[in-house]
Amino acid sequence: MQEVNKIDILGMGVVKISLSSIIQYQIIFQKGIGMSTIQNIFELYKDEIIEKEEGKSFIPLEDFSAFISYFKGGEHEIVLIIYLDDREDSQKFPKLYIHSKKIINCYHSNNFEELLETCNDLIEIPKAEGLLSLFVIDMGGCPIFTKIMGKDTKFIQNEIHIGGFISALFSFSKNIIGADKGANLKEINFGNQIFHTIVKNEVIFAFLVNKMTPLLQRYIYIVADEFTKKFDKELKDFNGEIGKFYNFEDTLKIYFDL
Repeated sequence: MQEVNKIDILGMGVVKISLSSIIQYQIIFQKGIGMSTIQNIFELYKDEIIEKEEGKSFIPLEDFSAFISYFKGGEHEIVLIIYLDDREDSQKFPKLYIHSKKIINCYHSNNFEELLETCNDLIEIPKAEGLLSLFVIDMGGCPIFTKIMGKDTKFIQNEIHIGGFISALFSFSKNIIGADKGANLKEINFGNQIFHTIVKNEVIFAFLVNKMTPLLQRYIYIVADEFTKKFDKELKDFNGEIGKFYNFEDTLKIYFDL
């Protein structure tokens, strides 16, 4: 691939839309953009995309802007490319359009390896600072994946106890709030540090931070999505073996300054 300067943006997604009796979509690539954001943008512009089959649009959103480019990928098939960036910066759109043309060429030539390389290597997203630890545990408190920044021995030595503690708090909160209410514990406050928690597919994600920032807030949901998507089969068949989850640290390095 010809060497090209990377484009700094907030996130990017590539989605294949199948136009059958039931319209379905498959995420081919995502980086810095969550599945909920992809779904919201698709639902918002679904009628236009399906009717025109090819085009591009600029979408001003609450916290950022989106540039979308879509094209016919094959018979009964449309490919949607979504770029997220700051609201004030529209000067990148020509570069993003050129980048999207590279993806189109790769897709039409069935060169998916180069497509992923084009998405991964030519797009740079910001890394969030401030993540102190991540604990991924099952609802029973069994550790699945742990990442502790630095050499904080009190966390390293008490990994299992921390998992059990967080799981017990979730169980207690459900008993108090009521499981039928659909509510979950969101934060565990330790004064100058906070565990921000997410439950997805019966897995608890506990992110320890000093202070939550908008970028951290966005990334923790993306990381939870990517973990459950990447290890869907392993989580369904989880038998206590955690070695298969070790390589998720590579994904964390994409989003966080470790």
